[in-house]
Amino acid sequence: MRRGFLQSRDGLYSPYPTRNKKPDRDDRRLFSDSNAPPPTHAPPYTVKELRDWGKKNVRLSDDPVMSAKVNLCELGLNQRLVFRNIKVGAVEVSTLLDCAVLNMLPTRFSPPPTPLENAIEFRQTPNKGIGAFATQDIRGGVLLHVEIPATVMQNTMILDFGMTRAEVYRELLRRVPEKTLHALLLLKNSQPPEMYELEEGILRSNTLGIRMPAPSVPAPVAMGHNALFLEASRFNHSCSPNVVHRFDPQSFTLTVHAIRPIARGEEIVHSYIDLTSTVTRDARRALLPVRASDERRQRIRDTKREVVVAPLEAWYRGNGRGDLQKVIAFHLAAVEDMRIEGLYHHPYILHISMLALCFAASEDIRGFRSWMGKARDVALSSLASDAALDMLKYIVYPETFPSWGLARKMRNRPWAV
Repeated sequence: MRRGFLQSRDGLYSPYPTRNKKPDRDDRRLFSDSNAPPPTHAPPYTVKELRDWGKKNVRLSDDPVMSAKVNLCELGLNQRLVFRNIKVGAVEVSTLLDCAVLNMLPTRFSPPPTPLENAIEFRQTPNKGIGAFATQDIRGGVLLHVEIPATVMQNTMILDFGMTRAEVYRELLRRVPEKTLHALLLLKNSQPPEMYELEEGILRSNTLGIRMPAPSVPAPVAMGHNALFLEASRFNHSCSPNVVHRFDPQSFTLTVHAIRPIARGEEIVHSYIDLTSTVTRDARRALLPVRASDERRQRIRDTKREVVVAPLEAWYRGNGRGDLQKVIAFHLAAVEDMRIEGLYHHPYILHISMLALCFAASEDIRGFRSWMGKARDVALSSLASDAALDMLKYIVYPETFPSWGLARKMRNRPWAV
């Protein structure tokens, strides 16, 4: 799927040819207070099934497999969807959310973080429409972009309230402020026109999955959410992303962090999908040698936490009598797999943390600082500022790291002889 902007508005359909008066911004409820939730019972679905399904679908009735597993009547009567315009500073956001989610949002949003100034420009790409490019050399972990969404909606809906799917999407965009609406209608629509009207096509083509508060309701993991952005929606997809995005409900903003160094002029790309488990061969054939790449990604996908920590734990249980260099080689090989594939996320942080610990144990200051610095970049991109601050302290004063000199200490133990 390609995301970007249409280059011309010629022939562009809009249901809003004129807007002489401001549309009604009052809440519009899509439920009746007389609806009583049915008795709850054990659902025939698993959390993983719903979570995986929710990453790529808009409503349960779109999918016959999940429709057979989820009690649509129960979920439909329990949802309390409301069209509501939320004020975030000076920005007005059109939302379609469950009342339970709205009640969990803060009454006053916190100030957004400050990104690196003038780090991104948007311009034409050779074959993917408009894209984002770095205007300067950027190091890993840097905050590049902060943006408030234009729309936010729940992506699991049971349409039992007298509106068609197309009408729901049209109403969501109708409530967007006029200046924002005109820009949103220029976003690229990559959906078949015979299947979806313009509003739904634009939203399906350009929204990003975000994490909102999860209320205690039937099937809460099915209540995924997505948001449409004027700028972040222009970032193109890559199976080897160089940035990661996260949504913070407390400030109601999307933040985009670099997950590796980005050179000036390099396109800024992120992934729309789970790269280790859902990527198809056809989607990646043009980017990488398929067989070797598939094998690397399979190794990454199969790497659980217990597998990552096992070599160092075995060395420690053996009182340091094993070869610590073999432990280092194990983690270096795994990191190289992820470097080649461009997958700088879990379990990447686990491997580089183990490498920092290994070099601390062997009192290698240069190696320790190198890998602890990489771990700090990941912590910064994950908004873990407290952890990043501790890591900086260890980088400056390596001897204060808890495992510093562990190999020497274990060799000097009387029972280790």
